[in-house]
Amino acid sequence: MSTKQLLRFLHYRLRRRQSTLAVSSSIGRKLLLRNSPCSPPFTATGNFQSTLSCIVSSRSFIGPIGSRTMGSNNVYDNKGEQVLQEDNPCWGSSEECDLEYLLSKVSKDEAILYESTNYVILNKPPDLRMDGPYKATVHKLLTYWYPPPSLEGYSGETFIQEVSKLHQHNHLADNALRPCHQLDYATSGVLCVARSHEAASVASQLFEDRKVQKSYLAVVNGSFHIRDNAESLPILTMEKMQSTLRALEQAYRNSRSKRRQDTFAGFQPPHALFNKFKSMIRNQSTTNHCNNTAESNPSKKKKRKRPSPLTDENWSEIWRPVRDQSSDESLENMNWKQLCKTNKEWKQAFQLAATIHNDLLRDALFSEQPQMAPSLPTLFQVENDRDSVYIFCPLAQVKDDFGMKIPQPVAKAHDLVDLLACKNPDDDELDFKPSLTKCTVLESCSYKGGHVTKVRLWPITGRRHQLRVHMALSGHAILGDVTYESSSRTETANKRKPPRMCLHAQSLSLALLGEPEGWKIMTPDPFVIQGGKLELTTA
Repeated sequence: MSTKQLLRFLHYRLRRRQSTLAVSSSIGRKLLLRNSPCSPPFTATGNFQSTLSCIVSSRSFIGPIGSRTMGSNNVYDNKGEQVLQEDNPCWGSSEECDLEYLLSKVSKDEAILYESTNYVILNKPPDLRMDGPYKATVHKLLTYWYPPPSLEGYSGETFIQEVSKLHQHNHLADNALRPCHQLDYATSGVLCVARSHEAASVASQLFEDRKVQKSYLAVVNGSFHIRDNAESLPILTMEKMQSTLRALEQAYRNSRSKRRQDTFAGFQPPHALFNKFKSMIRNQSTTNHCNNTAESNPSKKKKRKRPSPLTDENWSEIWRPVRDQSSDESLENMNWKQLCKTNKEWKQAFQLAATIHNDLLRDALFSEQPQMAPSLPTLFQVENDRDSVYIFCPLAQVKDDFGMKIPQPVAKAHDLVDLLACKNPDDDELDFKPSLTKCTVLESCSYKGGHVTKVRLWPITGRRHQLRVHMALSGHAILGDVTYESSSRTETANKRKPPRMCLHAQSLSLALLGEPEGWKIMTPDPFVIQGGKLELTTA
């Protein structure tokens, strides 16, 4: 590719970045729309370094939109060793929270609920991270109890020291332990961990396909009386709720796919355009023959082609990098692999043509605002289940912000703008995912003189912090949830601050590898109510 073509490519990517407009769909997803005509063709004059700097600063050049840089907790000292992060768990303190101290508090016989050659089911303690540069994690605990062959030669304090150095699951090549799902740091309860790659693959697919049933126990602030508010809540049929949720999720997937570089209908890689160009050359030399054949065989039906959303002008722009090539080398007798090896200029020309084609096609496919998907009420009930309330609200994560966010209109309606609405970017810029939770009230009681309610929660969708945000949205934040408790309750909550967040994953049902269909496991209830009072422990 000549310098002129490279500059044109860079300028093309820059002006496309500048000519996109983010608009939100019904669930807050943005769609990229062309809102200005193409600029005049770029010339080779100007400052190349300036243009390149502008392009590199654009996320569309260096990677797919929305990609994240992981490993923000990785901090290293002068010796190149990873620095451990501070922690202050409910079962210890900031000074006493290492693996050895955790082992003195947690018994393997009580913590391991189930064990087979394929899986380990752990009753995860509260305030314990899954992995990472911390003194004690789930990964370190299970690695100590189920050491890989590379650690079998260690014992005693040396063994604990070696395990304490392992911050990630892939730090040892022979450590096959892999969590099949996640639990928040403050959440306790059932955690499924695979002991082989095959077992992890089976379980992960079940979670992805939503063939897993999970239920949680929680204690929430205030007296939560569903029947008292039943008359003001909308009532839907189960079929209506399920079909609407499917429509919302399909709308989310559709709006998401338009940003992907390789997963929308009609995407063309460079070698496909190369073959198409060769076909065009051959067809030009046989046009008359084809016409005569068609005329002599009028009964022969022509294959119907789906109309392309691209115009002739679009195709002219697509083929321009290829037609600009001055090489006289014939392409008719070459395949793509041969071309890549022998002529880099032709290869780069087809790569640029493919980029232009896919950008234009993506815009053409998503150039019109899709029909707004039907939505669900924020709070509603389902027929024949009047003891439960359903909570629906899309959730989005903001970069460098720990808490999840909800759309501004929902936050305003529930007077939670300061707590749950995003303060910096507009809702259009956030990746809102539809989220639905079922909540059933079990029992009302008191804790340190305040009213609390024990509930059972079913996450119908599985989003980060979903149960915690939805309960805050209902007006009854989870007891001890410092992230989502309303500021109006902060002073009261501080006076009766519990030792832990009161959210516990109680049951898990799925068809694990080697287990029968409908296999289910449960943990003991950690939120014991005696004499109308809640008793909490950290164990």
